[in-house]
Amino acid sequence: MTRSSITTDNLPALVGPFSLGVRGGDLLFLTGQVAQDPPTGALIEGDVARRAEQILRNIAAALEAVGKDLGDVVRVGGYLTGTADYAAVNEGYQKHFTPPYPARPAICVKAPPLVPAVGVDEDPATGPACAALVTSLAGRSSVPDGCYQLRGGQGVGVGRPSLIKAAAWTEHGRVTGVSVGGTATIMGHGVMTIR
Repeated sequence: MTRSSITTDNLPALVGPFSLGVRGGDLLFLTGQVAQDPPTGALIEGDVARRAEQILRNIAAALEAVGKDLGDVVRVGGYLTGTADYAAVNEGYQKHFTPPYPARPAICVKAPPLVPAVGVDEDPATGPACAALVTSLAGRSSVPDGCYQLRGGQGVGVGRPSLIKAAAWTEHGRVTGVSVGGTATIMGHGVMTIR
């Protein structure tokens, strides 16, 4: 599948090594948005409803860059810092989307410092992705036995740092075990071991 990234001068500059959006075949995926003012890049002030409106305007600007609009959206992932904000977000949502509304999980998360009270889907660094990468690297290594480690991070530039640590063990050129652990500001922390 051919992938291509989308860009626009109508949104703030990106703060990391990722694309505003990526088109793959007939699908388009956008990077998560927060309530940034496009001309300044600063988070806007105000209540959750005002910030939700700004996020949806930013999403509309990203879609416009590829000739699409909010009517083309089939899924929106939303993150709230409390259920009390749900009605305010719904109000903004109904102003920007029309029935049939896009599918939408709305997930309440604990807010770390410097994170806005509402945000839209931004995939954190994931343990499965790091585990897959370290397993692939270990399996292709010319060193037959050992432990291969990988650390992956994301979100530092937007104040939501996460760190994933993955390790793979090999014996006789075969991967015999994988361990994944780490922390993610929004997603929590934990350790998963597969043997």
